[in-house]
Amino acid sequence: MTYKFRQHARIVFAAGLLGILGLSAVAYAQDAFVEPEEYTAGTIELPFDAETDGITEMPADVDLSDAPVSDSRVVIGEDEREPVLSRMFPWSAMGRLEWQLEGEAISTCTATLVGPDAILTNSHCLILPLPNGEGEFVDTFVEPEDYPYLIAANESIELKLVFKPSLIDGVAFDEAEIMTYEAGWSSDYSHPKDDWAVLELDQPLGNSYGFMGWRNLDFNDEAILEEAFEKINLLGYAGDFPTVALQEFGEPTETAGVDLACSVLGIWPEGDPLEDTIVHDCDTNPGASGGPIFAKFADNQYYLVGLHARSTPLSRTVTLPNGVDTDVVNGGVTVERWQDAAARAAE
Repeated sequence: MTYKFRQHARIVFAAGLLGILGLSAVAYAQDAFVEPEEYTAGTIELPFDAETDGITEMPADVDLSDAPVSDSRVVIGEDEREPVLSRMFPWSAMGRLEWQLEGEAISTCTATLVGPDAILTNSHCLILPLPNGEGEFVDTFVEPEDYPYLIAANESIELKLVFKPSLIDGVAFDEAEIMTYEAGWSSDYSHPKDDWAVLELDQPLGNSYGFMGWRNLDFNDEAILEEAFEKINLLGYAGDFPTVALQEFGEPTETAGVDLACSVLGIWPEGDPLEDTIVHDCDTNPGASGGPIFAKFADNQYYLVGLHARSTPLSRTVTLPNGVDTDVVNGGVTVERWQDAAARAAE
């Protein structure tokens, strides 16, 4: 989540043993980052389970494209993210979520269409600085039942929560306002594993842009981790992207960046403050909160396999399975936590 006009304190948790890597983590924060060379991810050869998985829907008049860029530009620098310049599916189903004040974005996240009129993002993207009655503004999670009253009470200053699909260089052909939502968080319970929200739009953009289904993969299973190794993608409208070297594609958060062919490393172990959340090595940064963790499967279609939410600094530098040295890993929410809400919204 990226705030434009003021610095906000981050949500921080003490973290214990990271069983996947055999290391201690020192903090929980909302996001992290580091840019791909070319599309190299393969397809995941795992069967569709009708009891737990959701169907991807691609409109008949929208083409499928594996490539997020439609030209032959060469990546400059070490950051592994590519600018997403394609409006073909699945890229068309992803966009920027923004709190607007008098028509201007004051904070942004990333979101994905998961139904004709439903999007998936993080609960922490529903945090706003609100007055506490003592002349101070405090970051506050907006409860679903409070949301319509908040919007109505601030109609004169045009406070709105808006989704813009397939935003490229600051341009989206459509946008929709958020009507209501279901969230994993509440004001008195904000566990990282429940940092998800499914939002209802005021129009069925998914019928035009398509929407993503999901695969509920068990990332505790070493065979599944091996099958999905370097076949994972993550897209986000990060606050540091496009980078200075990619200014031709707009200001930060105006064009999405995607890390292609990254990996899920496992699940935080039971008993840890981050338990049951995904550990991944996809590049990201604040603003990419709510970004889809997705992959292509053997049916030649893309599905969500997780929801990006945060970064976790480690107590020391480690070497990941792909040979990269890092002192931070990124994290997300498993499909299991939000699939029921997404299924209800997609009906």
